[in-house]
Amino acid sequence: MKIFPFLKSKFSLIFLGLGLIFGGFMTACGSDSGNGGGIGSTGKVAILITDGPAPEFIQVNVTINEVTLLSDDKPPVNLFVGERRIDLLKLQGDDDLFVVGWVRTGFYNKIRLRISDPELITPEKKISGSDIQLVANGKLDLVLKNGLYIGDGETSVIHLDLDAEKSIHIHKTGSGKYKFRPVVFVKVLHGFDTLPRFVAVEGTIDSIHDHFFTIQRDSPFFKDSEDGVSSSDEDSFSMDKGFFDDDSGSDDSDRNHLIDVAVTGDTQIFLADGLPGNFGSLKTGEKVVARGLLDRNEELGLHIQAKLIQIGDVLRLYGVITEEIPSNGSGDQPEEFKFSLDAGQRVSGELLVRIYPETRIIEVGTHRLLGPDELKKGKRLIIEGVIDLGQEPDLFQAALIIVKPSVVDPNQIKGIIEDIPDDPSDPGYGNRTFDLLEEKQHCTPSGCSEITQIVPVHVIEDAVILPSTI
Repeated sequence: MKIFPFLKSKFSLIFLGLGLIFGGFMTACGSDSGNGGGIGSTGKVAILITDGPAPEFIQVNVTINEVTLLSDDKPPVNLFVGERRIDLLKLQGDDDLFVVGWVRTGFYNKIRLRISDPELITPEKKISGSDIQLVANGKLDLVLKNGLYIGDGETSVIHLDLDAEKSIHIHKTGSGKYKFRPVVFVKVLHGFDTLPRFVAVEGTIDSIHDHFFTIQRDSPFFKDSEDGVSSSDEDSFSMDKGFFDDDSGSDDSDRNHLIDVAVTGDTQIFLADGLPGNFGSLKTGEKVVARGLLDRNEELGLHIQAKLIQIGDVLRLYGVITEEIPSNGSGDQPEEFKFSLDAGQRVSGELLVRIYPETRIIEVGTHRLLGPDELKKGKRLIIEGVIDLGQEPDLFQAALIIVKPSVVDPNQIKGIIEDIPDDPSDPGYGNRTFDLLEEKQHCTPSGCSEITQIVPVHVIEDAVILPSTI
């Protein structure tokens, strides 16, 4: 007996494999102006990873072991093989530039992902190891329903979006263990102008130049494919025109760990003490977090166009505004509000948060820039910055504020079914999951506007489905 009809959509794809769901637009179109001249027929593929909120947890840690493109007529392209540990919840508001690799041109029909060692941390406990049953040992083969064509000189971006709040399900089994079932949505984009969100990279400053600097990360940014394309080839991505300066002092073995960060008049820089700085504040060997747009030009090649740079150790805190900025604030001077922290973090209680004109305030998901007037009492925030314990209450100097959406009652969601698998052989068909296109009104002090968002819906086994004319 069918619980709900499966409707074919031309826009997106939902796919379940080993407990993970990927949905997205998979057709290939457009191209990037950069070409790996001298290598032959190749294109680039960049993997970005992001995540949504998960109120129940303060950390969701996994190890990513493999990201591979598969084709019926050519060898697998291992974009990443190794061990990289990530806290998914730290990716809220950002895209992590996971890896970029050269790929032979042609048609690819699958993406393979392997993960391991999930760990779930709540304010009360840590769930890990034998307490979690990882579905099918964490191996996922994603069938690209419409395929992905990599053209010569083109750049494709595969964007993996893990929605922890709606889509990471922990089901207690009869044996008392937990089953880890993350849900991931994938979008394939072509050309850097289509990227809607910041890319975030963390590392140390390797070298500084007139209007850019180079970050070195512990794990490589760039991965040579294993089907004949290597960094020794002329004009390989690790030798891209202008990508690395000849005087950087880094040998070839280090270059896959380096990426250039361009600094402009729009770039905000915060010092290790939490105060605003400038380009002259940057020093080689310093730890930094850089956020900006993934871009490419003739001078720097593939690089990050920075919007925000934070020097030193950055503290990320979660909580709610308890007392907002006074209404007589000017906006061109530092302003303050009171912030109550969620339980289970490194800091507890209430903080006084100071924001500067340079503090970047964005809306989670849309990455829309906001003003201080939208930091109202009751708003839930993610804040990054530096804490000063020398006063009462403790002062938190904010470089980045991410405004989280209001909690939505799932019983009140209305919309149109956007995508649902129509093939019974598709694992997503049996997962009873579909995308709902929700239209709602978004209001700010300056007025209201209509917005749309895609909400993943999972239909439980004993769900009651009734016809409705509402």
